Amino acid sequence: MVLVDKQDLIRIFACCRQAQMSVHRILPFGDVWREFQQFYSERRRGLLNNCLEQLGMLLPPETAAPSREQVERTARWLPFTSRLRSVVNGRRPRLAVSADHLAYIDAALKQFRSFLDQPQKPNTHEIIAMRTELYTCQWLTRAYLAGDKAADAAQHVEHFNQSDYRQHVAIDEIVPLLEEPAKRSA
Repeated sequence: MVLVDKQDLIRIFACCRQAQMSVHRILPFGDVWREFQQFYSERRRGLLNNCLEQLGMLLPPETAAPSREQVERTARWLPFTSRLRSVVNGRRPRLAVSADHLAYIDAALKQFRSFLDQPQKPNTHEIIAMRTELYTCQWLTRAYLAGDKAADAAQHVEHFNQSDYRQHVAIDEIVPLLEEPAKRSA
């Protein structure tokens, strides 16, 4: 287990949620790949890179990322303990998170960063696979944050091709993300 600041975990959740919802919104629409890449502007990519940098600092050396099946098997208990976790975590600034889960999230977000750089829209199977990986990441982080109001707000993070019928929140409005991780740890 790795102790993670709650704000860092909320930041990671928001990045995973934004990526998952954005990839999800590519599927039903035609040729929107360029618009999708433009949505992930320099600022949003910088926030994603900050999340990856933070994950890199949290992970113990040489922690290998498990497969999605392994993560799902080890994380089965998370939903059942969420009510207890929400009571306990409400007062804790740092949360104990599985190093394997963090390694999985780190690998999936790195895969997403590479996904963004593809010159052409990936095929439907690749998009669905990416969405599934990101959904698992956001589900994992959300399970650790049960009952947290900032994580509740992050459920409605802005994303590509979002609906105008709901108010969405920018990641940096949920948790100050523009601050470099190295400065916060000093």
